[in-house]
Amino acid sequence: MNKARELIKENKLCVLSTSLKDLPNSSLMKYATDSEVTEIYMMASIDSVKCRNIQDNPSVSMLIDTRLTESTPRALTVYGKAEIVADDDLKRGYLEKLLYVSPDLSVFGEASNSCIILVRITGFLLMDGITEGGFMEV
Repeated sequence: MNKARELIKENKLCVLSTSLKDLPNSSLMKYATDSEVTEIYMMASIDSVKCRNIQDNPSVSMLIDTRLTESTPRALTVYGKAEIVADDDLKRGYLEKLLYVSPDLSVFGEASNSCIILVRITGFLLMDGITEGGFMEV
């Protein structure tokens, strides 16, 4: 499990997958985490497909990989339950963490229709190369 959490900490880009009524949707997203790597924060437009999907189906997965940085790539699927953060104080705190990791998101963060997606991690599937790996429930 520590390898999975380390891989999350080492990166800041993922593919977030949501679905609604058997229609999948995937989005390239920047993210930040809490210090224990039990939660992941992202920013989106509240009227986006991903946010509408999350409101009706909070089960999500995220793909984080090292294909561009390592000769033997690792791929991590993160499973979780997502929610749109409603509390303004919490939103500000998560936004600060996101902007610390990705300052380029500041313009988007100031938009009136932006929201924070909070994912509480429930499990991992870590592949170390093509043949080594396994599922880890949190």
